[in-house]
Amino acid sequence: MHGIILIIFALLSWPFVLSAATPDSKTMVFEIALKPESELHKILTTAFRDILQKQGYELRTTSLPPKRGLRELKSGRVDGSIGRIGNLAKLLGSDQLIRLDTPVAVFPISRWCRKDLDKAEPSITLATRLGTLVLMMLKDHMDLQRVRLQEIGQQKGIVQMIKSARLDCILSSELLLEADGITLADLKDFERFDLVTFEVYPWIQKRHKQLKPIMDSELKSYPFPEDFRKKYLEQKPACDGKLSILCPDGLIFKSKVDLS
Repeated sequence: MHGIILIIFALLSWPFVLSAATPDSKTMVFEIALKPESELHKILTTAFRDILQKQGYELRTTSLPPKRGLRELKSGRVDGSIGRIGNLAKLLGSDQLIRLDTPVAVFPISRWCRKDLDKAEPSITLATRLGTLVLMMLKDHMDLQRVRLQEIGQQKGIVQMIKSARLDCILSSELLLEADGITLADLKDFERFDLVTFEVYPWIQKRHKQLKPIMDSELKSYPFPEDFRKKYLEQKPACDGKLSILCPDGLIFKSKVDLS
């Protein structure tokens, strides 16, 4: 958790990437792969602008595609990221990334399927709206001989596609879909199963390790709006009351898995 959602999710998948021209630069650039008008984009941008200004840094924002954001982060060409899942460094195979201790969002991952779907069908068309790394983890535990994946971008038309039976199921987070303008009311006619809940953390390059305690302290005490806290920071884990545990839905996922 370049998405929220991006973070995040571009967080889960939707990454927020922090960049500076040189280690001594006093300008930092956050790349946020969420729509500028989205609530998560606005509030996190404001929070990090406030926090960095206290340390004498100027914040600027820009955008990179999610996969390019990962490459820039792994190569060290950017200084950090917010909106990445907690095991980012392990998945990237990098020892140059430091995770902050304070999550900036909690993202539930769910699947929605047509209620008339014959669950004995030998093939299921599954549209995914997730971050690159989250999808990579989840794919390892799907029956890909049965599940046909269709990755989509920011596409509100996904609801009409499942209504018209061009898709069988959607795998995403309600928070990512909301950023695309899709509400829970739009999905009320489909069967929902909550699979797993991930925390999304900021990351910085090891060369900026002196910022870790400062940023953690500032994030812990930052006055996020109460509605934001309830929506993005106080989500209850979907499976067994634990984070990063995947509960099987019996359709796409057959086994319980610890994804931490």
